[in-house]
Amino acid sequence: MNWDSLTGGASNISMFAFRDTNRNGVYDLGDRPMAGVAVELLGPDNMRVVTRSNVDGFGNFKMSVLREADVVAPGEYTYRAITPPGWQLTTGNDVQHTSFKVKPGSLADMVSSTPAAPVGFAQSLTIGGRVKLSPSTKVVAISPSGKKTDVPLGEDGHFLITAKKGIWSIEVSDSAGAQAKRAVNVAGAPVVLSEIVLGQPESEKVSNARTLGFDNLITTRSILELPGGYGDVSWRNWVVTHNQYYGGQGYVNNTVSGEFVVYNSSGHPAELFDEKPFDFVGGYFGVAWIAAEGETLLVEGWRGDKIVYSDEFELSALGPVYFDAKYSDVTLLKFSTLHYWQFVSDDITIGFKP
Repeated sequence: MNWDSLTGGASNISMFAFRDTNRNGVYDLGDRPMAGVAVELLGPDNMRVVTRSNVDGFGNFKMSVLREADVVAPGEYTYRAITPPGWQLTTGNDVQHTSFKVKPGSLADMVSSTPAAPVGFAQSLTIGGRVKLSPSTKVVAISPSGKKTDVPLGEDGHFLITAKKGIWSIEVSDSAGAQAKRAVNVAGAPVVLSEIVLGQPESEKVSNARTLGFDNLITTRSILELPGGYGDVSWRNWVVTHNQYYGGQGYVNNTVSGEFVVYNSSGHPAELFDEKPFDFVGGYFGVAWIAAEGETLLVEGWRGDKIVYSDEFELSALGPVYFDAKYSDVTLLKFSTLHYWQFVSDDITIGFKP
């Protein structure tokens, strides 16, 4: 090979985005690739190219001297990763600089002086919920350190609390003396609480609760209709899939453990049920595709032929919310999206009382 001649080839240069699960600002074990992050490359003569990170976390730009590409001219360039709403940059390097120069004999005849370093993001932690309003309803949030804060309520009883990791307590009361209390564990994702009703006691802790992660049903990058009996309950219209099978951003970003998740087949309602009453403790939920960002999930809990719980909340393809349900003694759960997009779920926790 003549190392002094242009090859006419092309290759990718990339910026890697990841979910910083331990929030330490370093890409290390346990962190996960983050799909759908907007990354732009700025270059000479007002050149600007925008891409999104793929399901492996890479925002790719093609470089070549002789082919049509994003980078064809030598000079100074700038990468910029755009922090999504509701997320925080943890690595402090959303803007990075490099220079490209012609290098005959290389794969693309072009090389970069400084490859982009990984860029990490973490979800902003919040506790959101809704209180069934009564006269003079008051909500107090007690942080893990014991600090008490009065929480403002919207006209419909909704509230949102900026949180940090740890065990929180949400206490609700009114002038008539009615009370309700919820203990909330804030871990790595925003938490949405089921509706809080004054006078309704906090659900008992389920001693035999089990978390279903869906990683022990199939081992290949394929799909499987979720069979009845998994977790000792019945399932209708749920599909297990490897998180990269469809190439959807939300399948990857809403994976909490392992590499497999479940979704509602064809975007239609899915059910979880059993003749014996069971408790729905909670689970992680998101939407499968970034085109459906903000899709609404409706969750209903039934006891026989009577609906006893009903909640709805918005979903994201960039990362999950934890739905802190604490539904007690239900025989049927229904999950449906408002516009029939696929939701994604992982680590669903249920249990049967002795």
